[in-house]
Amino acid sequence: MLLLGSRFTIAAAVGALLWAGPAAAVPQFTPSLTALLHTQSSGQPGSDWDTATGTEEIEYDSGTGQLTITAGLDNENWFDPANGACPTDVGSNCASAYDPNLDIVLKADFAGFTITPIAGTIVNLQFNFATTAGVDLTITDPDDGGSTQLEGNVQAGLFGGLPTTGLSASVVYDTGSGTALSAVNGNAFLSVDAGTPHATLFGTDFLGLAFGSLSGFDDGGGGGLNAIIAASLLAGDLVSFTAEGEGQVFRTTSADFVPEPATWLLLATGLVGLMGMGRRQS
Repeated sequence: MLLLGSRFTIAAAVGALLWAGPAAAVPQFTPSLTALLHTQSSGQPGSDWDTATGTEEIEYDSGTGQLTITAGLDNENWFDPANGACPTDVGSNCASAYDPNLDIVLKADFAGFTITPIAGTIVNLQFNFATTAGVDLTITDPDDGGSTQLEGNVQAGLFGGLPTTGLSASVVYDTGSGTALSAVNGNAFLSVDAGTPHATLFGTDFLGLAFGSLSGFDDGGGGGLNAIIAASLLAGDLVSFTAEGEGQVFRTTSADFVPEPATWLLLATGLVGLMGMGRRQS
């Protein structure tokens, strides 16, 4: 009787497993409590993001004034003071490639642009973006049913001692020839939602997003970057466009970025904007 009972118990257990269906998915990476993402100045790549053809791209809608970046997070590269194999921010890493990539959606509202003269007809153009209503950044894991791994919001503050609304892109441009003389460079700074799984990687509760390269600009009519800038200068406002891009997500420090009260920053941005308007009218 004991043997029969054991067989019945085993059979019942196997049946229960079969009825339970496949095991639930789990996130591709769960950071330890001591793991930290690399800083931009560490020399380590941190988390690399990039857009791809199709639905993943950078898009700006002049009607809503909203910039949307949809991209993939290709690789998580962190360090861990408690792990002897990768204990420091510089010169060591614990890498884990995602397969499939995590999904990134970042939104920001256009906050104006400034024109800084360099020499003659050559100027530096900086396009500024600020937080939207709601959650600006969402990173999800498609291998875990689209579970949220990180959320954040575009954060105003100081970058390199200069005020930023949180996200900006700049380019050196010749107003005489209508030609961009440099690549488009940019950074975004975001406050992290401490309740999301990857929040502990940032330590300071702020992350940075660097634009390593931006390309494939399209104004919807076949015009590229030069046409977009020229039309924006003529209209005094940023025109609609799409583009492709790639870059790095990194942990910020007080040397990289200092968050500032919104009221002070709005005042500083307004003054810079007024100076920019004066230059455009002169």
